[in-house]
Amino acid sequence: MLGDHRVRFGAFWAGAAVAAVLAVSTPLRADETVLLVLLEELVTTHDRVRAAEQDLESSRRGIREARGGFFPELEIDTDFGHLRQINPATNDLSTNFTNYDASVTQLLYDFGETSAEVEAARREHDQFGANLTATRQGLLLEGISA
Repeated sequence: MLGDHRVRFGAFWAGAAVAAVLAVSTPLRADETVLLVLLEELVTTHDRVRAAEQDLESSRRGIREARGGFFPELEIDTDFGHLRQINPATNDLSTNFTNYDASVTQLLYDFGETSAEVEAARREHDQFGANLTATRQGLLLEGISA
């Protein structure tokens, strides 16, 4: 989850840089205040930012899924029904049946495969975090230059 903090920290610095540039140039006028509000809204509600945030959330779920390889698996199967046999030579057979089957499996050792999957998922999460920061910074640049 360290990558998530870096993403928030990067977005903070991107917003702080915009505010510093505008604050150093001259005292804020009404139109500059409106620009700051619009830029802040832009980096939080734009479709590209929302898509990047969804990618980041998806990669966070990918980490949880990869970690699942370390935990036991429970499989439960049930069968039930009615059996009817009609036999002219003997008595007919009519009965209900129920079958339950449960199994628990635990991975003992996979020569580092699960650990590698978790690490790959973490790297993907970091990549999507950097993508979110880059998307926000690109939108700020587009917003300032527009």
